[in-house]
This record gives sequence, structure tokens and C-alpha cells, in this order.
Amino acid sequence: MEKKEISLQAVEKKKKIEQNSSSTHSLTESSFLNHSNNTFSSKRSGKRVLLYIFLVCFLPVVLAYATYFTRFFEGRNNYGTLIEPQRDIPHLQESSTLAGDPFDIKKLKGKWILFQVAASRCDEPCQMLMFYQRQIRTSTGKERDRIERVVFIVDDGPIETMLLRQFEGVHFVRTNAQQLKQWLPLPQTDISDLALQKHVFVADPLGHVMMRFPANPDPARMRKDISKLLWTSKIG
Repeated sequence: MEKKEISLQAVEKKKKIEQNSSSTHSLTESSFLNHSNNTFSSKRSGKRVLLYIFLVCFLPVVLAYATYFTRFFEGRNNYGTLIEPQRDIPHLQESSTLAGDPFDIKKLKGKWILFQVAASRCDEPCQMLMFYQRQIRTSTGKERDRIERVVFIVDDGPIETMLLRQFEGVHFVRTNAQQLKQWLPLPQTDISDLALQKHVFVADPLGHVMMRFPANPDPARMRKDISKLLWTSKIG
């Protein structure tokens, strides 16, 4: 009888040990699953944060770029001639400032650029184009810092000091006329050597030459186009 009681006690003790072992295993498995779920949730949360950062930082740029291409080109009621396909601003060899320092127009990338081609003896029509550009930039008010002006000088002659003072802030750059002619598109009706000096060109902040104003331009209509470009696009 006593042996049976001892045997029963042993069995019950064994059952308790097995139950405790089972409970410990279940707890360990549960902890592992919880840890795995937390790790998975953390990864998903991290991805959401990265996506949010991307949207905050880059989406405005994408939208601005899209707006520029949709709003401005829609309707085609612009005054200047749109250059299609647009031309990338190249690296112009042998380009230098009036002081003889190397000049790379690509350093102005990120700005709207108005530029023209001129001889060192800038005559009245040449100065008038520069005057139009200065007035257009000034008239944009707080937006004027988004615009840069460049005048390419295609000979080695001296430039009058009064001209430099009158158009302060313009980048005067000496360069080769032939490479400008290969780069800048002209109307088929006038491809003479002097044709480049009759037009004002526009480059966007992405580094594309995208518009050419006609010879003897109407400054009011030029201003309208430039203002529309600045308004429709927040790039640059």
C-alpha cells in the first residue's frame, strides 16, 4: 500500500515537472514571437519614416518641375520661341571673365539665366537688349535673385568702363563665337554670323536652353514670359 502511494506521488511530481517545462517552453515561444513582431514592426516603421522624408524633401521639387512643364507650355501663348528639343548648357572652352579668369557658366545652374551675344563695341541695339534684361529682372521684385544675366563677348576688344558700370551685376564672358553658334539654335530665316547678337536666350535652372526671344523684341512681352516662368515654376 505504501509503495503504491510513493508511486502515485512520483507520477504526480513527474506531471508537475512536465507542466512547468511546457509552460516555460510556451513562454519562451511567446517571447520570441513578440520579439519577432516588434522587430518587423520596427522595420515597417523605419520604412515609413524614410518614405516620409523622401516625400517631404523631394516631392516639392518633382511637383515644381512638373508644374513648369505643364502650366507654361500649356496653350503655347508665349512670346518667345520655345527651343525643342531643349539644349543642355555645354562646357564652353576658352571662356573667361574680363579679368582673364576661367568662367564656367554651369556654376550658375540653379538660376534662370538671360544671356546674349555681343561684340566688345556694344552698339545701341546691343545696349538696348541689356537694358531690357536689367529692367525685366528689376521688375520681378523679390524674385530678381532667381535671375542671372550673362553677356558673351566674342572678340578681344576693350569694353567701355561706363558700360560695365551701367550694367553692374552682369557676367561679361569672353568666348569663341563658333562654339556659341554650334550650341545656340537660330531661326532658319537668319543664320548669319551676326544673327546671334540679335537675340536674348533663356536657360532654366536645370541647365537647359529653352527659349529664344526674337530680334528687336518687345520688352513688355518678354517680361510677361519671364514672369510666367517664375510663377509657374518654383525651381531656381
